[in-house]
Order: sequence, then C-alpha cells, then structure tokens
Amino acid sequence: MSIPTDILSKSNKIIKKLIHIPNFLNYLYIEVMTDIEKFLNKEFTQVVTEDKTGIKCLFRHKKSVIEDGVVYFEKAKKSWSKKPIINKRQYVITDANMTDVLEFLSKYFNITEDDYPTIRNYIIKRSIKKVEDFFKD
Repeated sequence: MSIPTDILSKSNKIIKKLIHIPNFLNYLYIEVMTDIEKFLNKEFTQVVTEDKTGIKCLFRHKKSVIEDGVVYFEKAKKSWSKKPIINKRQYVITDANMTDVLEFLSKYFNITEDDYPTIRNYIIKRSIKKVEDFFKD
C-alpha cells in the first residue's frame, strides 16, 4: 500500500516518529494523530503565562472539566546543556505535566499509556511554538 506524498509530508510536520512503523500502519498512525490534533484544537486552549520563575504554557480545557496541562520553561543559563528556544529570550523546558490531558484523550481515543510519550512530545512541541509566537508580539 502506497501512502500519498501529501499525507506523508503533513505527517512529518504533525509529529516525529519515535519508533519505526511498517508502511501499511503508517497511514493509520497519521490519521489517528490528525484526529488527536483536531480534538486538541477543539477542546483545549493554549495560554502562555509569565512570572518571576519563568514561563508556563497551559493546555486549558475550554469547559474546565480537567486540570490544566502545563509545560514549564525557565530562562536558559550558559551552563545548561539543553538546547534553548531560539529567540531574543532564551528558555528551556524544565518539566511538563500532561497527565490529565492524556487521560482525557484516552477516554475519546483508543490510546494506551504506551502512546503517551509520543502524544506528550507532540504537545510539548506545540507549546514551544506557542511560546515562540508569544515573544514575536
């Protein structure tokens, strides 16, 4: 089974695969991630807040039925070995708590805890983009 190149191209933008998936399953995987992306856009709002300890990117449910998912960023220090976000202000991710968001997703999608790291990684990448956009303004 051949995967159309436009779908394959979009999938690489949606999420990087952490494991090798056979070609015939790749299409199904892409469709599930696209559905999850649409669901996140429909059900959650991303909010960036800044305080003296750093920045938080919140995944806030629009109806507040669960606790916010949070990705924590701190100002980068020269001695840190993690790669910071590239912009005028340099921040690195120090933690991410997506437990409630992932459990909420599992109620609507056939995902297991084995899928959590991949989805969590996708959410973190969206948070990085949101923080970068926050500083562009």
